Amino acid sequence: MPLSPEMEQEALEAYRRQRQRLQDLTKKMEPEEVELLSRVVASEANHKYLVDLDYEREPVSVRQFIFDDFYLGKIMCDGVFDILVNDGEELFAGQYTEVVMGGGIGFGKTRFIEIAIAYDIYKVTCLRDPARAYGMISGSNITFVNISVNKQQATKVFFQGLYDLLARSPYFNSVARFDKKLRSEIRFLQKNIRCYPVAASEQAALGTGVFCACIDEANFMDVIERSKRGVPGDEHAYDQAEAVFHKLSSRIRSRMANRGRLPGHLYVASSARYPDDFVERLMKQAEKERAEGIHEMFTRRYATYETNRQKFSKETFKVEVGDITRRSRVLVTPEDEQAAVGRVIEVPMDFWRPFDQDPDRAVRDVAGFSVMSIKPFLSQREKVHRMFELGEVNGLKHPFTRDNVTLQQKDPALEKLIPERLHWIEQQKMNPATGLPMFDKGKPMMEKVLFPSLYNVHVDLSKRRDATGLVIAHNVAAIKVQRMNPKSAQLVEESKPVIRIDLVLRIIAPKNGEVNIPRVRAILYELNRVYKIQFGRITFDTYQSQESVMTLRDEGFNADILSMDKDMTPYETLRTALYDERVQCYHNQILERELVQLEQGEKKIDHPATHGGSKDLADALAGVIYNCEESWRSGEGARGLFQLGIVEHAGELSPRSVQERQAEIYARTAEGIRPTGEDENDMLFGGLEQL
Repeated sequence: MPLSPEMEQEALEAYRRQRQRLQDLTKKMEPEEVELLSRVVASEANHKYLVDLDYEREPVSVRQFIFDDFYLGKIMCDGVFDILVNDGEELFAGQYTEVVMGGGIGFGKTRFIEIAIAYDIYKVTCLRDPARAYGMISGSNITFVNISVNKQQATKVFFQGLYDLLARSPYFNSVARFDKKLRSEIRFLQKNIRCYPVAASEQAALGTGVFCACIDEANFMDVIERSKRGVPGDEHAYDQAEAVFHKLSSRIRSRMANRGRLPGHLYVASSARYPDDFVERLMKQAEKERAEGIHEMFTRRYATYETNRQKFSKETFKVEVGDITRRSRVLVTPEDEQAAVGRVIEVPMDFWRPFDQDPDRAVRDVAGFSVMSIKPFLSQREKVHRMFELGEVNGLKHPFTRDNVTLQQKDPALEKLIPERLHWIEQQKMNPATGLPMFDKGKPMMEKVLFPSLYNVHVDLSKRRDATGLVIAHNVAAIKVQRMNPKSAQLVEESKPVIRIDLVLRIIAPKNGEVNIPRVRAILYELNRVYKIQFGRITFDTYQSQESVMTLRDEGFNADILSMDKDMTPYETLRTALYDERVQCYHNQILERELVQLEQGEKKIDHPATHGGSKDLADALAGVIYNCEESWRSGEGARGLFQLGIVEHAGELSPRSVQERQAEIYARTAEGIRPTGEDENDMLFGGLEQL
């Protein structure tokens, strides 16, 4: 016999009191006891009792909802991928609160979320009083929101698909009807249930009883550098998708977690873009939580062809997915396959053309893997790795106690120069009175000195939002490089400098502080006044650099402005030097990431607008390489400011210095061995004729 309204209300209040007592009790119980109690409460009899109290009708399973003609069956007659139906069953059988869908374009992630949200809406319409069932005031709005890059995108891509799904369903035309005159939102005629699209803004969903939300194309939302809305950390960028996600998550949890978990879901979907994009970060977080025994985030990542494999050719080809050291490539021959060192995937032959034309883009759009750069400035990514390899071979080490510094530590010993890691060499002592080499008992007297070269500098200044990049370098040798003469179409040789990177330093602002620019200059003063380094060109990017330039000029340095954004020449010079394998540098992880992510823009070289994106060190490296090249062009080598060595091939180690050869000649002469004509040339001219 059905309950009277008074009896029903009394039963509901009694149930809620018992439920609160149960929640208070479980806080004092061990996990095993809670699990046992949950099984008892979930028994068939108790489950039916709870359904009778909260529900007008018991919801059908998600599989029945998809295939039963009364719900979505007639709409799904054209088929829905079995693998996604299975995923839907797993999602709604678990205790998941967030759903993250990533991967390639067109595998069905939008359709999956449309169906999942339709099922979430369906379950709410089965409740007697949805607001009250979840601890809100009876009659409060229960809101489903779809958030995208802008409102037009939110309406066109996802909301319209959900609207059409519900509009064609017999259930939503008879039992749970909505106002079809409204096209801007889905407003149900009973129970105050609404669904509407909004632009990506934290404030868009605040103040509403958000039951369920979807953030669509999250990887394509704004990442704003130097934003006033940014928070400390991660280069102080404002990541719109991350901000919206956390606001919605906290709002849903605070208002809806009446039964210990969220009644709806927070969906996040996007095709792949860059490494460490928002969806990728969520998937890493989910993997970490699963390892800790937490299963609240449901994640899936599919390639375009994986959810409907029977549609595509059985014949496949292999592709090596690129990483930070190499670009993606199609493996054509058995030798290619044997040489592959990264992840190798098999792709249906239907996709040969996009992979053959642009492997990195196809790996992103079709296979669903993020790529370092969409329009890479440095297409030969392996040359960046080669620069660090040459640095390791030549024994370069970071000459500072830390890679990232503030230069404002209370204990200066935490952030200081390590002078023994600079470029010291041994050379024969010279008699200051006679200018001749000195001997002790017939043996050359040697001393350690810093490599006699002009050291060049570029500084990419900042205050708070970005890091300041400081790079110091000097020329160590000459190299013969073959170039194609565009007029004669013949190979010609030219001499270019081999450049050693002495210091790559990333200077960040302390918490709630600013970068101390005078302390950046103090590093140059220390190198010059304590260690007698001679500086050539010292340049600054345009941002807030006038004061530093004028101060250094007053101190006698050759300081000037050099913009990386107004002229591409420094970056083009950097690329040529890297491709020639003429740069030696110790490994720096942030610099490596910045270089391989550089993108070719119409007017400047930039980094992708993504979480953690930056080019502070890359800018500083491009500036200092340009300065070293300009120093070379102005005749630094001819003035004897570095010890010239000629190497035949790019990347080849420099031979012994001229002074070392001279020391051997002097030693043999002191022992009575007559110098040859070649020895005399080396003693008199020091190799300058090779210029």
